[in-house]
Amino acid sequence: AEISAEIENMTKSATENKDELNKFLNTPQARKSIEQVLITRKTIQRLVEIAKGSNMNIKKTQKEEQK
Repeated sequence: AEISAEIENMTKSATENKDELNKFLNTPQARKSIEQVLITRKTIQRLVEIAKGSNMNIKKTQKEEQK
């Protein structure tokens, strides 16, 4: 679902050869590449959250689980 949404987002701004671009982006190789981009993006976002101290809730949860 996320991969399809990303493909839709990528083709939304295309003015020429939109169908051809959509066809290319829906190949297994392109979808796998897009999946890797999404995973990397999420990983970086999470690392930024941790660096900013947004992981406090995780620490609280881990402490509660240890009890």
